[in-house]
Amino acid sequence: MEEKKWYEGVPAPVDADGNVVPLTTRTLYDGDGHEISVMEYALIYSEHTGVPVWRVRRSDGMIFMLSLLHLARPDTWERVEADIMAMAHEDCVCYYFGVDADTPCSACPSVKIKGSCPVNVARDVFRRAKALAERDAKGADRD
Repeated sequence: MEEKKWYEGVPAPVDADGNVVPLTTRTLYDGDGHEISVMEYALIYSEHTGVPVWRVRRSDGMIFMLSLLHLARPDTWERVEADIMAMAHEDCVCYYFGVDADTPCSACPSVKIKGSCPVNVARDVFRRAKALAERDAKGADRD
């Protein structure tokens, strides 16, 4: 008779986007992009659903369902606007790519993208806005 492994039947810890979350992850994000500092992971049996579910606990004791959190910070309309305004305030597209104007172009992430920096910014802002609009439309369809 083959011995059953301890992990058989244990669901993978996944986030709201379906990404497997390594149990060494210490920072997750809620739906608004706010950081959640993870202190502890727990697999519990849910009496409500009748299946095991993963949850996390913050250092202050607050508990969150892992399936409602995100491994990567979700984009928001406010973040897109803030990124554009920071770039406009500094009058330099370098800030959009996380570098300042004194950074050599060869060290900027934009150098890996074909096209000029302003075009790359415009293309990325458009991509982000399109993804947010599609997400919002899907959310409206569920209501």
